Amino acid sequence: MKKVVRLTESDLVNLVKRIISEQEEVSYTIKSNGSFENASNETRPELKIFKGAKFVKNGDVLVANTKYQFVDSRTGVKIGYGPKDALKFEYTGKVTYNCAKGKFTVNASKSEYWEQNGGITKALAPFCKTKSKPSDPNVVKNVVNSAGKLPIKSVGSNAPKLSGHMCDQTTGNVKLFTGKSYKYCMDSQNQKYYFKGTQGEPLQKFPDWTEATGSGLESIKSKVFFDR
Repeated sequence: MKKVVRLTESDLVNLVKRIISEQEEVSYTIKSNGSFENASNETRPELKIFKGAKFVKNGDVLVANTKYQFVDSRTGVKIGYGPKDALKFEYTGKVTYNCAKGKFTVNASKSEYWEQNGGITKALAPFCKTKSKPSDPNVVKNVVNSAGKLPIKSVGSNAPKLSGHMCDQTTGNVKLFTGKSYKYCMDSQNQKYYFKGTQGEPLQKFPDWTEATGSGLESIKSKVFFDR
């Protein structure tokens, strides 16, 4: 028996955001641990980050939300940063690589750090020069039914504008419902269902009526119209 995945409007918003993020993201995951010397004084504590930290391009910097530590520059023993966190040996937060400076910063320290052997720095350098891929508001890709995700059939870029779309007309064949971030439409004559954004990011990505298919169609039918 085929399992039908039913998604709420909130599910739809979050899924679209995730897919758009995947389309635009330029990132690199480091393959080994890294140690970085304090740029102002090599005797001060070093910064240590760990294999698996994922750096994502954000303008002119690469940012990883990950675990990191400070270690004694001579012994490598874990230490806290400053008197306030003297006994705090692990931190979680942003590790930022400034492409122009070739240095790292973290939210727990005011210092800058650099890599002496340059292994991770060299790996990140090509991504500093890579531009993020622009998202296409008419295409949502790589969504699999079996994973419980939402396939959406969008109006192609070569299709005519939908300013005269039937969902914008006041006919007896159309039923409309407005949610928090989306407007939904049912064409009762042809048994087709559409949605479009009404505010924020959904409005930017789906400004025109877009036909829903698959589990997205089932969600709109069951949650928006049939349950009311």
